[in-house]
Amino acid sequence: MKLLYNVTISIDQKVEEDWKKWMKEVHIPDVMSTGKFISYSMHKVLGTEQDMGVTYAVQYIAPDRQSYDRYQQEDAPKLQADHHKRYNGYYGAFRTLMEIISHS
Repeated sequence: MKLLYNVTISIDQKVEEDWKKWMKEVHIPDVMSTGKFISYSMHKVLGTEQDMGVTYAVQYIAPDRQSYDRYQQEDAPKLQADHHKRYNGYYGAFRTLMEIISHS
């Protein structure tokens, strides 16, 4: 059973361009290099622009629950700490795990 791990992030417009570049060039490649996910996608959520932030969703596909659990135990704490250290005070995030029922 494949799982979709969704990370929704609201990022301050002051650092948005730097954050997008860092996500695409550093963070997402680091997550994918763990070998626990088979694909990813990054999306800008439309209609959420506010004075303080813009919302993005980064989605990773895990082949099974074991891969996701291993990511959470072995990799997520360091990778999330790196993000927090770099953008502390400029973002809010929440994470959702979903079972993929149908996907093309």
